[in-house]
Amino acid sequence: MGNSVKIVHIKQKMTEKQQSLLSSMGTDDLCFYRFVGGNSNETAELYKNLQLLKRRKVTVIGFFRFPFRFEGKKRQQTAVEQYYLLKQASDAITYFLSDGMLDLLDAGTTLKEAANVFAMLEETPILALEKMILRTGDMNIDVKDLQSFLGGSRGPFFIHTIEEDFFDEPLKYLMAIPYLPHDYADGDQMLIQMNCSDNVDMDEFRQVNLRLHDLFHKAELFKLGTEVVTDAPTRFKITVLVNGLKDPFQRPEPTQQHVLERVLMKGKWWGSMKKNPMMVPFLKE
Repeated sequence: MGNSVKIVHIKQKMTEKQQSLLSSMGTDDLCFYRFVGGNSNETAELYKNLQLLKRRKVTVIGFFRFPFRFEGKKRQQTAVEQYYLLKQASDAITYFLSDGMLDLLDAGTTLKEAANVFAMLEETPILALEKMILRTGDMNIDVKDLQSFLGGSRGPFFIHTIEEDFFDEPLKYLMAIPYLPHDYADGDQMLIQMNCSDNVDMDEFRQVNLRLHDLFHKAELFKLGTEVVTDAPTRFKITVLVNGLKDPFQRPEPTQQHVLERVLMKGKWWGSMKKNPMMVPFLKE
């Protein structure tokens, strides 16, 4: 099944080609929607794209990045609203904290280099999910498992991959990533994909599993997929997914303007209503 899964990647905006592809996708297919929040001019288009996605059968997984604190309170408030729009339209969502990404940069990193780093950090969990379901025969984890796991909880999910030869330090230091959800150990369920080199013995395998369960003791194990890899670059490569986390920011109370915009954007009269002088008091930015 895994190799027949169709996946479409949307980054910030949906293209006509992507819309066409989505129309041919079914319930076993996935849409990864990446969005960097904070720009109020992109809210209406985000809403429109999400309304289109809601009419499709495809499973939508959202990847949302919050802006930097130095960008100001207004952009942060806008991002929070956009986050909840994406969450409402997605079957599952996770998020990134830009300030945490900033902490990983070396002194003297240019803007262009930083943008490349941020893009790589966003893409890493997406690639991990792809590999997990496109190699079903090796890992015994398929798209149905992923849909059931991620769709079973309305809270955000956490995903992170660690690659080590030996675990000489507490796992919490390897899992605590500054730009990922900080409450990763407080989830409801966890799904583990573990690649082991062919020289890992049974006792090492048992110890690693015990340490994972100790760190994520609040979470029920949903599924464990294991693969023994010949000539692996590292002895262990472990991807952990945890669902049922808390949202990073409280949902804002809807204002009269926001409620009206939501209603109007569902219809074809949005553009003409904005030009109507009678609506000006309600449509101020």
